[in-house]
Amino acid sequence: MAWKTVEGAFSLGDLIVFFTAFYRVQAFLGKFVLGITNLYDSNLFIGNLFQLLDLKPTVRSADGAEGIPMEMDELQLENVSFKYPGSAREALRNVSLTVKPEQHVAIVGQHERHARGH
Repeated sequence: MAWKTVEGAFSLGDLIVFFTAFYRVQAFLGKFVLGITNLYDSNLFIGNLFQLLDLKPTVRSADGAEGIPMEMDELQLENVSFKYPGSAREALRNVSLTVKPEQHVAIVGQHERHARGH
């Protein structure tokens, strides 16, 4: 297109319109691909979220453990382990902690599927 403009087949205005249109199409395609990628990532997250929401509790109390009182001074967890369904590896092993009222605690880690290759 640039060579044809030099030869006089196209005007400078035609060249500018062509490159502007080309740039806009390229930007649109880039955003489109990014949008598709974001949809895929969101789909993975939503799938994991629904799997989590579908989990049924499998908490086992130790022999002689008392029920949880409605008002308590603290929550103590001793030797708590957790394994994702279908996983052979424990995500948590023998975790012990104490949580006082008004404290907020989160334990965050990677699911085995996301940890592979890292």
